[in-house]
Amino acid sequence: MKSLRPAIACLGFLFTFTPVSVLMAQPMPTVEIPEAYYLGVQQSRIGNYGEALFELSTAIRYRPSFAEAYYQRGFVHEKMGNSFEAIADYSKAIQRDSGHNIAYLQRGKLLYAQGNLDGALADFKQILTANPNSLLALVARGKVYAELGESILALQDFTQALNLDNRHAAAYVERGLVYQRLNNPVQAIADYSAAVQIDPSLVTPYLQRGIIYRQGNKIPQAIADYNFALRNDPNNAQAYYLRGVAVEQQGKYQAAFQDYTQALNLTPDLAPALGNRGSIYAQMGNYEAAKQDYQQAAKLFLAAGKQEDYLLTLQLMRTLPR
Repeated sequence: MKSLRPAIACLGFLFTFTPVSVLMAQPMPTVEIPEAYYLGVQQSRIGNYGEALFELSTAIRYRPSFAEAYYQRGFVHEKMGNSFEAIADYSKAIQRDSGHNIAYLQRGKLLYAQGNLDGALADFKQILTANPNSLLALVARGKVYAELGESILALQDFTQALNLDNRHAAAYVERGLVYQRLNNPVQAIADYSAAVQIDPSLVTPYLQRGIIYRQGNKIPQAIADYNFALRNDPNNAQAYYLRGVAVEQQGKYQAAFQDYTQALNLTPDLAPALGNRGSIYAQMGNYEAAKQDYQQAAKLFLAAGKQEDYLLTLQLMRTLPR
């Protein structure tokens, strides 16, 4: 896309002046904000990230101390999938404005996604030190605690978030996941049910509630939840796989075979689906296809470090007629 201001793109001399506060009787200081900043934010909002990156970089070049320009450029980098560049810009924003909580939040989320749990935790704690009732930071920190195995601390954060906003669907989902790990299916189902009541378009709570229902031998309820998940996300391989497991428990092997195959069409390296489909092939007498599925499943289990599943799959292969 052609630049909105080709002359300025070359010269970079045009500035607008935005007052920090309303002028009173005595003159108040003003902060010079390059026009390129506003143009960059505008381009970012409409998804023109290449243009936004150029304009915001221009703004930073003429105002290197402007924290918000670094934050906005970091946001653009994040949208473009440039995680490391985004983290660098969020860090520069924080260096210039130690109270820039949104930069801490975004940096923390990226660090979490990269597996840097300590770094993410430090960022979320920084926000909550300044604002103990930051809803987004509470949910984000709770997710880190859950990942670290600190279930009690995670539950505390999610519960505090829900005390602040009892319509926060994501907090119910995350708390439900912790309860499920703690083998508390009643509380987990209650949280997943609350989440889908608030936002019926979600997928995870239907999948997880379906797992609990299936484990409790409530197969029709489990299948209904997987159907809801697929309605919301028709290309969700996990939902097809889980529904396949449920219908196989009902003895509907052809339906299970179709679901496993659809799951594998979407995610070819879904090892459990390969293993289960291999077993159905074996029941059908198609031993060569069963062997191929078992071999591929075993290879994937081994690569993932799932030794028990790997050995079980090898054992199933040995049962096939030679």
